Formats: sequence, structure tokens, C-alpha cells
Amino acid sequence: MTPTTDNSTAAPVRLSAWRLGAYSTLQLPLAMSALPIVLNVSHFYSKSFGVSLSVIGLIFIITRVLDALQDPLIGYYSDRLTHRPNGRLLFALVSTPLLGLGFFAVFSPPAFLLEYPTAGALLHSPMALYLLAALVLVHLGYSGVSINYHSLGAELSYDYHERTRVTIWREVAGIIGLLLGASLPVFLAKAFGHGHGPNEIEGYARLAMIFLPMLVVPAILVWMFSPKPVTPPVPLKKFNVSGVFVAPFRNRRFRMLLVVYLVNGTAVAIGASVVLFFIDDVIMAPNWVPWFILTYFASGVASVPFWLWLSRRTSKSATWSIGILVSAIGMGAAVLLGPGDIVPYLLICALAGFGLGADYGLPPAILADVIHNEVSDSQGESGRYFGLWAMATKLTTAIGAAVTLPVLQWLGYSPGQGMSVWALIGVYAAFPALVKIAALIMLWRVRVESAKPSVRKQWREYRKPRFAVRTDHG
Repeated sequence: MTPTTDNSTAAPVRLSAWRLGAYSTLQLPLAMSALPIVLNVSHFYSKSFGVSLSVIGLIFIITRVLDALQDPLIGYYSDRLTHRPNGRLLFALVSTPLLGLGFFAVFSPPAFLLEYPTAGALLHSPMALYLLAALVLVHLGYSGVSINYHSLGAELSYDYHERTRVTIWREVAGIIGLLLGASLPVFLAKAFGHGHGPNEIEGYARLAMIFLPMLVVPAILVWMFSPKPVTPPVPLKKFNVSGVFVAPFRNRRFRMLLVVYLVNGTAVAIGASVVLFFIDDVIMAPNWVPWFILTYFASGVASVPFWLWLSRRTSKSATWSIGILVSAIGMGAAVLLGPGDIVPYLLICALAGFGLGADYGLPPAILADVIHNEVSDSQGESGRYFGLWAMATKLTTAIGAAVTLPVLQWLGYSPGQGMSVWALIGVYAAFPALVKIAALIMLWRVRVESAKPSVRKQWREYRKPRFAVRTDHG
């Protein structure tokens, strides 16, 4: 694939705030649905229904592998639909009911399943089998919406900084969605009881009902008011497996970016899969869960203007590296906490959340640059790239949860029993911080941006003297 020039004059550089805002709204329900699947499912089904952590881990592996395999195929057909007016958006809207129904199914299981045993192997637990089917449905809907929606975002402008603006606006809405997805279940559980057993079940059922209109309204706004893509349709090609699953990996910059992104994402996936257990059994402050979550994501939202400003002053990759470092420090500091350390944990949530703005918004913006600068504009194939991006992201999430939960159980940890809490601290805080540092070292050394060198070279250039010494005497 041959690099091309960045066609900054091919289209208006700056999108109107109204249309960009309309486009961004759909990220809110997407993020709101994604976080509870990662954060709450294991906690909800283990404590409310007695499904073992090892079975839940197996379910995560099965559903995420199926989900990951479908993503490049969705990306391929998304590219083919660029020959239709609003083709990508049409694909996203058709997938919206699947996402809504799947999310409702996960968090509002039918009452009759409670009459059957939940312990034992996957095939012997009707509740576990139900969870498996519901997760397959919600992943199918989520992929159909998100891949088409994000691919469209990469095609709204040719300008380097405007693509950052598109991504940041979208991801701010996403962080708000993450905040709602993380805090609403806890608030609703408290509103309907003490957050345990039947009361928690009722709270999650209310969450499922609330989510439906919050998905439909943004979908309508995006369809009616979103900006149109500036790139031409992707040339139609005969389907082949290599073209769908392999071709984007020939792009070296994409490979480098994806590896850094996945290593960094593994740390986030590990922490997210056990954070509620950490709050319950290490901090021992389950009533403070909403405030911890609120602090984390509010800090992420507040940090966005700073990261956007810094990316304009330096580069997206350099700014992202600073965000990773901030998050790693926040994660690692949690190893020092113990029972009752509410205020210190709030400060740690604020610090880790501040790095979230860069961690969450900049990698997709870099990916959009890679697609535009490394691939012919007439063959952008954003759908294939975002399909593989989604596939890799989900595999990372699955591995994080599927490996973490059985390892915790193997180390002797049992939720609410006060056993092997040291293992929980190591898995939640120490190990993810080390993984973050590994991602930082990689980002420091490799070049992930088409228009910028590696962060190490950027730093060397920055440290060079700004003014030459005069040797003449006038």
C-alpha cells in the first residue's frame, strides 16, 4: 500500500459543532452498553445467580472469540455499502435493535431460570447457557453499530487535527456513557434495596429498560444530522478471506499501533474485570462504588481539553504516552491501599481517570490518520481496519477477564469470603501497572503515526537547541 498525501484541501477543514455533536451522540449508548458487559456481568451473575467465576470466564472466551471473528466480516460489508447513500449508517441502524435487545437480555434474565441450578459446568446450568446466548446477541448488535459508526468518523475529514477533533468529541460522549454504565447499576440497586440478591436483580432490570430509549434517540439524531463522508466509495472487490483478515496487517504502521493498543488495553481489561471485587473485599466500601466510578470518569471527561491541547502542541503519540504513564501510576498506587482507605482510593481514581482521556480518545484518532496516510484515499477501507481493530480489542477484553477470573479462583480468592485478598490486590493493581509500563516502553520506541516519528525521536528533537549560535562578528 503506497502512502498518499494528506488531502487537506479536498474538503472543508472544520465541521460545524451542531453536526459534529449530532454524530457524537451515538457513542454515549455504545459506551454505556460496553462497560457493564465487562465490569458488571461477572459480579452480577456470580453474586446474584451463583454462577462460578470459572464458568463465567469460559463464557467470556467463547462469546468474545465468536464476536472477534465476526468483526472483520462486518467491516468488509461496511466498506461495500459505501456505494449506497448513507450505507454505513444504514448498517449501523439495522444493528441497533440487536444491541438493544441483547443488552436487555443480559441484564434482565427471565425469572423462571432462577428455579434451575446454577452451579456446575456450563452445560449443566441453564442460567449460564442463557448468559452465553444473550452475550452473543449483544456482541453482534454492538459490532454492527460500532464498526460502521467509527468507520464513518474516520471519513469525515482529510485534515490531521480535524480527525482528532472528531474522535475527541465522540469519545467525550463515550466517557459520559461509561460513567452512566458504571454508576447507574449501583444507584438503581441502592434505590430498590441494599444492592444484594433480588434487589440487585431489580436494579439491573431497570438499567436494561432505561438503556433502550438512550440508544434509540441518538441513533435517530445521527441518521438525520450527522456529517457526510468526504472520501469516495471503496472499490468493490471479490470476497476473499485474506483481503478481510490479512490485508490491513500489511500496513506496518497499523501493526505497530495495534500491538501497543492491545498491550495497553490488556491492563485496562484486567482491572475492569475485578474492580468491584477490589472495592468490596480490599477497600471494604461497597456503598462508595458510585462515587469511585463517578470520580474516575468525571476526571476523564475533565482531562479531555488538556489532552486535545497537548496533542496539538506535540503529537498524538507523545500525548498518549503521557496518558499511559499517568494511568500506570494511578493503578500501581492501589497496591498501598487497605480497608477503609476511601479518600486515598478516590484520589487514585482521579489520577487514573485523568489518563483515561488520552488513553480512550487518541488511539482511534491515530488509526484514522494511518488509514488516510498509508492507504490510497480511493481505497481507504476504513471498515476493514476498524473491524480488525474491534476484533483485537474484544479478544484483549476476553483474555483479560477470562484469564483473570480463573487465576483469582486458582489462587484461592472467593468473592466476599476474605480469602487470598493479596491475590486480588496483585491482579487489580500491580500487574496492570506493569503491563501499562510495557505498553509505554513500546510506544516510546516504535513509530505509530504516519506523519510523526517515534516518541523517543520526538523527544530528542524537542531537546535540541532552539536557536543557532552566531559565529560572525557583525
